[in-house]
Amino acid sequence: MTSAFAPTFDRAGLAAHFDTASFAAAMLRYEAALADAVGAAPVSEALLGLAAQCGTVQCDSAQCGTAQCGTAQSGPDAPAAPTSAAPVPNGAGSPAAADLIAHLAGPAGAAAGNPAVALVGWLKAWARSAGLDVAAIHPGATSQDVIDSALMLVTRDALETTRVTLGRTLGALAASATTHASTPDAGRTLMQPAWPVTFGYRAAQWGLGLADAVSRLDALSFPVQYGGAVGTLAVPVPGGGAAVRAAAAQALGLADPGATWHTRRQSVVDLGHALASVSGAIAKIAGDLVLLGQGELGAVAESTPGGSSAMPHKRNPVAAASARACALRAPQLAATLYAAMPAEFERGAGTWHTEWETLAELVTLTGSAAAWLVQALDGLEVFADRLAQLAEPAVAAFAGAQPDADPFAPARAEALRLAALLTNP
Repeated sequence: MTSAFAPTFDRAGLAAHFDTASFAAAMLRYEAALADAVGAAPVSEALLGLAAQCGTVQCDSAQCGTAQCGTAQSGPDAPAAPTSAAPVPNGAGSPAAADLIAHLAGPAGAAAGNPAVALVGWLKAWARSAGLDVAAIHPGATSQDVIDSALMLVTRDALETTRVTLGRTLGALAASATTHASTPDAGRTLMQPAWPVTFGYRAAQWGLGLADAVSRLDALSFPVQYGGAVGTLAVPVPGGGAAVRAAAAQALGLADPGATWHTRRQSVVDLGHALASVSGAIAKIAGDLVLLGQGELGAVAESTPGGSSAMPHKRNPVAAASARACALRAPQLAATLYAAMPAEFERGAGTWHTEWETLAELVTLTGSAAAWLVQALDGLEVFADRLAQLAEPAVAAFAGAQPDADPFAPARAEALRLAALLTNP
């Protein structure tokens, strides 16, 4: 079910990429790629048709709370989830996707410890009743192959939205660095006035910090998983397991890792590290905006501030505060992914499982933090006169040390240089 706090923590709407319907579609795309790789084109086409339908399902399962399922019900009068794993399809290319999603969202989705087992059982019954080649369902694969590959697919797709938002954010910071390259400001070290800077210099530093983190996001690899029961590709498949893995990777737009990574979880922790880095950069910017906007400073203000239930005069920095709230949850989630690395022997018992919801939350929160931050920066009011007033102690301190120098010249020059780097990295 949707949380009451989703408007804050799912600001970018990325949680929908991980709901039952979307994840089912990703698993089906993986199974379709395998079927195609072993030469079963009719099965692959049918699976892709089913995957396409998953995005339009209206599910009546009491257990289903997916974003697509607008008619999901709860309570004693809600209809029970189907108990059969073999619903009668409407035809080879258009089965009842709602039945599959309800099946995965119900008890069967957890009965074997992961939803892929329920998916494969359902698909084999569906293929049999539709006259399709059952041997082309899940050829040579294991459940972890399906889950890992689907998780890479939905994560990659979700991060495309976040990348666009981060690009907008970097553009806004580069523009601010240029516009305010000469706007006086006080540098602060250990929260105390230091020597003068400019607001543009501060914005440029914000942008560089975020750009550094985004570069880690851009460097990520999203590998396909295909190894079979213990990762050795022991089940014979047409063309050989390595060829099937390569073909599936190409069809899905994922990387071919060259070997099974069932218990080598570096790809997952790399994701966690990159997302936590982006969140950390966002939290730093949002935190500075909150501080600059506090009443005692009054140096900036959001263009659409929030109000108060008790004090009508307040202009709360809701977007910056919400960005911080999302971003500050990221480090602990990334730490959980690191904690899940020591999987037991050839397949983890509980360690692997720990990653699923953790990564989904991390992707959702990072995307939401980015969405809130770009809102805070859009139309940000920068009060130059107030900043100049606040900079007076720093100017005086600088003049005592370098009486003939322009106190803002170094920061001005650096702001423009860094803005150019942000614009043309």
